[in-house]
Amino acid sequence: MQHYSYYTYLTQEEYDQASLSELIAYRMKNLRIDNSLSQEQLAFEAGLDRSYVGQIERCEKNVTVVTLDKIAQSLGIDLKEFLTFDSLIDPVKKIEVEELMIKNKDKKVTK
Repeated sequence: MQHYSYYTYLTQEEYDQASLSELIAYRMKNLRIDNSLSQEQLAFEAGLDRSYVGQIERCEKNVTVVTLDKIAQSLGIDLKEFLTFDSLIDPVKKIEVEELMIKNKDKKVTK
C-alpha cells in the first residue's frame, strides 16, 4: 500500500485481496481528499455523525447502501461511480505493468 499526498493506493495483489469494506474505506477517503473535505465536513454534508465517517474510513463500521448513496451524493458523484474501485490501484505500478505488457506482447515464448 502506497500513500501519495495522503491518497491510498494498492498494488494489484492488495486490491485483489481487499475486502469490500476496505475498498469502500479507501475510495471514500480518496474522494473526500479530492473534494478537500474533512471528515467533519463530509459528515455534515451527508447528514452523518463525524465519528461514523471516521469509523467507515477505518473499516470499523459496516455501511448501508442508503448511507453510501448519501456519501456519494455529498462527494458530487453517483453511487455507481463511487463503487468503481480501479482508481485505487497504484498508478505508478499500473503504468509499469502496462508498459511491460506492451513491451512483451510481441515476444514469443520458446522452450
